[in-house]
Amino acid sequence: MGTAEYGLQQINVSEELLPLLASEVRASEDEYLTQIFTLYTPEKQWEGPFQYPVREAVVTAVYGDSRSYNGGPVEIFHTGIDFGGTDGTPIFAPARGTVIFTGTLNLRGQTLIVDHGWGVMTAYYHLSEILVQVGDVVLPGDQVMARGGSTGLSTGPHLHWDVRVNDAAVNPVRWVESSWP
Repeated sequence: MGTAEYGLQQINVSEELLPLLASEVRASEDEYLTQIFTLYTPEKQWEGPFQYPVREAVVTAVYGDSRSYNGGPVEIFHTGIDFGGTDGTPIFAPARGTVIFTGTLNLRGQTLIVDHGWGVMTAYYHLSEILVQVGDVVLPGDQVMARGGSTGLSTGPHLHWDVRVNDAAVNPVRWVESSWP
């Protein structure tokens, strides 16, 4: 196991979003998502490296950085990658998979989760619109699954992209730069 150095993000949120910073809000939502991220599908659905879910977007936050909101204590780390954009930025499937969740969460806003099999899942947060339904099979390429937005605990339009393996958040870049079994 290697070590890595991560940064610290200081994020300022508006007064109206402050209630979302309560630890019980995050704990409840994390517990709910754990029930989804621990589901296991024995069939692998993807081949080769994943693709980025957006085209020509700027990375505004990387995996692993610690986060402080409004100068408060550091309580979380960033579990994925944020891509800056505008409301309506097209979101594509990074690999073949099956949609297992669509809905609105307090912190993560409009959310889409895709099961790629073998405990590998991708999640898309803060969406303005979801264009697929639970049970749909998505393929990498030209199919738009959703559109970026600024829902939930968000300071502006973007996509937060998570890759999870048996509920553990992993660096999405590793899944784009490498081919896994």
